[in-house]
Amino acid sequence: MKKLEDIMNLSDSELEAISNDSRIEVPEGLDRSVRTALEARRGAAGRRNMFKIVGGVCSVAAALTACLLILNHPGKDLYAEPEDTFSSPEEAYAYLQSALGRIGSNVQESMESPAMENGLRITRELLK
Repeated sequence: MKKLEDIMNLSDSELEAISNDSRIEVPEGLDRSVRTALEARRGAAGRRNMFKIVGGVCSVAAALTACLLILNHPGKDLYAEPEDTFSSPEEAYAYLQSALGRIGSNVQESMESPAMENGLRITRELLK
């Protein structure tokens, strides 16, 4: 009598040969169950292979699309130096100051909002 580990390590062809051996008495319906299990095992392997093929094709297609987009960039030259949008450094500095001022005031307003105060209160309670 074979051990369960030995039976589990048999190949599909060995299992099929054992199921076709007429000298071995097989309980009613066991032959069908073994064939069904073998077909399911083969089907699952086939689906895995199909997913590998489809995944490979999709990754190659994505790589080719990325290469084409980079090579056929319709806009500006990718290696061109950026253009300065301000005529003087003073103008750029003034714009930066106003932008940072707006950011600061927006942060201050959000910190004073009831929702933020409630959130801070809850956070303090959780950290206790």
